[in-house]
Amino acid sequence: AVSAPVALVAGTAQTPVISYASTSQELADAATYPYFSRTCPSDSVTARAIIEVCKQLGWQHISFLVVDDSYGRSFKQDLETSASHVGINVAVSAKYLFSDVNTIRKGVAGIRESGVRVIIVVAFEDDIELISRVAEEEGVRD
Repeated sequence: AVSAPVALVAGTAQTPVISYASTSQELADAATYPYFSRTCPSDSVTARAIIEVCKQLGWQHISFLVVDDSYGRSFKQDLETSASHVGINVAVSAKYLFSDVNTIRKGVAGIRESGVRVIIVVAFEDDIELISRVAEEEGVRD
């Protein structure tokens, strides 16, 4: 979430930015970020791999719970695009605000109501325990 603004500012000074951890597909836009480069694959590569695993396991209906920031929204779009290309149905695509139990609970409840058992979570490490606890409380996690 920091690389995009840094790359924009650095670009105005024609200063290269090379990231070892920035995965957002948004940063691949060379017109907007002409001086940005990365040493790791973008989220679109990871999303395609995740969806390929779903396909290989025969999962035809999946859901997403993603953090509502540029990273999460971009990753969600990549997952949705990849899923549609291989015929996997995305039943629920819920977003939550960072560390906000209310939006997490709302997203998890929507997933529970859908009946879908495959949930792909795009979150920061700090939220995983909270999401897991809410999922258990909502009866989503066995």
